[in-house]
Amino acid sequence: MRLALILPTLDEAGQLADALHHASAELRADDLLIVTDGGSRDQTTELARNGGAEVVEGPPGRGTQLDLGARRAIERGAELLLFLHADSRLPTGWRTALDQSAPPVGGGFLVEFDDPSRLMRLGTRLVNWRTRRWRRPLGDQAQFVTAVAYQAAGGFPSWPILEDTELLRRLRPLGPLHIVPMRVRTDARRFRHRGVVRTVVLNWTIWLAHRCGVGPERLAVWYRNVR
Repeated sequence: MRLALILPTLDEAGQLADALHHASAELRADDLLIVTDGGSRDQTTELARNGGAEVVEGPPGRGTQLDLGARRAIERGAELLLFLHADSRLPTGWRTALDQSAPPVGGGFLVEFDDPSRLMRLGTRLVNWRTRRWRRPLGDQAQFVTAVAYQAAGGFPSWPILEDTELLRRLRPLGPLHIVPMRVRTDARRFRHRGVVRTVVLNWTIWLAHRCGVGPERLAVWYRNVR
């Protein structure tokens, strides 16, 4: 399947060169590499082009940016869409693993945080248990979806937060999601910045509030205002 690797960015100059280096190492000749930028004021777009990516520019907001990149990839003939955060690194052999999976709908990877502390190792195990148990890989686990399923599901919503969980909800009626038993290495900076326990509590509070009807725009304010 022709694959499109899509990275949303906003002022990611410090991460992007390394992210593109790792991500593009296993891309094939007919695969696509797309950076969808939300108005970076640093060298992000220059680094993206120098790294061989097509840059698609639009308004900020991860859901909006991801959908913009996905639709551009589909226009270019991509059959499988893989979404990667700029602070995440795909494991060696990921491209072959996707070929072997041949997902009818989509899925994601397991995760590994780049923090060796005991608490973060426990967090890694819990996230991966949850992922295997409920087959709900989140955005920092390199979600992937076929172009056919993406269009049938209506794509990512134009939300500032929780766009990854909403895509999963939209995909669920279309069939089971596949979990690749390989780990995406993800930056734990938000846990270090806010504290592990505080970040976990905040995440669960946001998920529960959303289930109770609180809108993503209001929840995004909660997320930004926590210091």
